[in-house]
Amino acid sequence: MNTVTAPSVPLSIPAPSRRALWGNMLLFQSMWFAVVLLPQAGLLCAAALLALHFVLSAHKARDAILLLSGLLGLGVDIALVSAGSLSFTAAAIAPTGLVVLWAYLAVSLAYSLAWLHRLAWPLQALLGAIAGPFAYAGAQRLGALEIHSWLMLSVAWAVLMPVLLRSVSSSVLFMNPSPPHKEHNA
Repeated sequence: MNTVTAPSVPLSIPAPSRRALWGNMLLFQSMWFAVVLLPQAGLLCAAALLALHFVLSAHKARDAILLLSGLLGLGVDIALVSAGSLSFTAAAIAPTGLVVLWAYLAVSLAYSLAWLHRLAWPLQALLGAIAGPFAYAGAQRLGALEIHSWLMLSVAWAVLMPVLLRSVSSSVLFMNPSPPHKEHNA
């Protein structure tokens, strides 16, 4: 009788090369600072950095699909603003800059943040609840936004992080389906 074994980690992504990992980390941090510190020119800088990513990427089609996962984070930001938990200072962060930043965060989950996929979802949620608000705290210290509810922000990120990771993993699998699993005789 032939049986098919399931992969031990159903939704994993391949480890990026060292060059891709460091390049992505540098581009993402540069993009974050451009959007937060340069509200008027930030979008142009962020768009240029995003374009540079695609020039250098060996996975252009996959990365283009990953950009869509960033809409999840943008939706959470919109919900947090609507609920009064978060507000952006007048013209501090251009809304289009946020779109680019969220899109590139989703791409980064397949590069410099790919290690998060190996964690169990409760750890992903815990890390999201702690690390997510830290990025907002940095933006608040730089005068780009104001946090009105740390609890709501932490809860939102606790839910968002595993969902974003699942979305990115699903997109990667869609673009690069794994070979058929080996059959074992029992």
